[in-house]
This record gives sequence, C-alpha cells and structure tokens, in this order.
Amino acid sequence: MRKNNYLIGIVVVIVVAVAIVLLWQNFKQPTSFLSEEAMVEEMNSYTSSFNVKEIQDVVQVDEHHYFVPFVNHDGTKAMSFWKWDKAKWNLVLLTADTKKRWQLDEKDFSSSFIVWNRSFAEDSTMTLLFYRERNALTSDYNHFFTPQVLLTEEIALSEYGIAKLPEQWSKIIAEIDKSAGVTNNSMFSFFDYNPNYLIAAVYNFDDFSTNGTDSYWTGNADTTLDFIMYYDLEMIQ
Repeated sequence: MRKNNYLIGIVVVIVVAVAIVLLWQNFKQPTSFLSEEAMVEEMNSYTSSFNVKEIQDVVQVDEHHYFVPFVNHDGTKAMSFWKWDKAKWNLVLLTADTKKRWQLDEKDFSSSFIVWNRSFAEDSTMTLLFYRERNALTSDYNHFFTPQVLLTEEIALSEYGIAKLPEQWSKIIAEIDKSAGVTNNSMFSFFDYNPNYLIAAVYNFDDFSTNGTDSYWTGNADTTLDFIMYYDLEMIQ
C-alpha cells in the first residue's frame, strides 16, 4: 500500500512539473531580441543556400514577431522571419522570395502584413487587390447572387519593408466567410485559388526581379507565410 502511494506521489509530482514547464513556455513574456551575432549564427546553421553577408535591418512587427531582411553570401537579397514561441526566439523561415504575406495569428486575417526585400533600391509602388468574382446559383427555385467586389490599395515600396493589409479587407472577408458558413480562416492563401475571392498584387516585374527560389523552413515554430501572386487587372475589368 505504501509503495502504491509512493508511486502515485511520484506521478503527481511529474505531472505538476510538466504542467508548470508548459505554462512557463506558453506564458513567459518575450525577452530582448537576439544580437546580430546570435542571429547570423542561427541563420547560417541550417543550409549552405543561406549564409549571411549583411543584416540589412531588424524590424519588430509586434511583441512576438521580427522581420530581418539580409544580403545572402552571393549578394542576392533574402528574408528571415522570427517568432517568440516556447519561451525563446525561433527562426521560422529563410527565403530568397522577394515578397510574402505574413499572417501573425492564423485565426485572424487582420493580422496580415506584406513584407518584401527587392534587388533594386529605387522607390516604386505595388498595388494590392482584393477581388470577389460575380456569381449566381440556382437551387430548388431559389436564386443566389453575389456581386463583384474589387478593392485596391497602393503600397509605396522602398528597398525592403513591411506594410499592414487594409482593415477594411479583413472585415469584408469576415462577412464573406460568415455568409458562406466558413469558419476556418487559416485556409485562405494568397497563392491558392479560392472561388469566392482572390487577394493578389499588380507590380512591375522589373521591381521584383528574382533573388532566387531557395527557401528553408526550420520547423522551429508555426506561422502563416504565403507567396503573393501577380494578377492582371485587365482580366477582371
């Protein structure tokens, strides 16, 4: 009997200890971000495709996320994305893509940002677009019609940067999802085709000449990062 009580006590202690560790990991507030030396060491430790030549900037997106554009070993521009998770700063993605949509909260589209790092330093612009196609359905003599919606937002482009998506778009998408009975917003992607709406961009290809195609997901933390596709406005209008 004493032995059983002893074993039960050990199990309880272990369970409590694990619970404390998990709570600490989930609720510990972010510490100061990494030094440049620590960042570079981490970024260079995963793949030979990425070896930092120069850190261009360290941009705090919010308390738990940082965007770090950099120059790769071959002189091309690249981007790194960082997230505070499990009580430490984690490198999430290294990529040579020139632009991405970063959704900080997978359940909240309004937490989306556009991030970029271009080969050219000259200022330029990019037009983001929100498009819902016109649609008509008939079922059991009931007729359903959804009007076309086209919204645009011009973003001023420096060499690298970050810009928040318009709040109005998030409200419209929430209404579309609500009317369609959609509850899982994490499925929406700049890259994937959605029959109800599309979010893409119009830009000068010369402003976004390729930096390469390499990308490396570390698996250290989860986040939503999507490719931004080009869409010709003439196809809509």
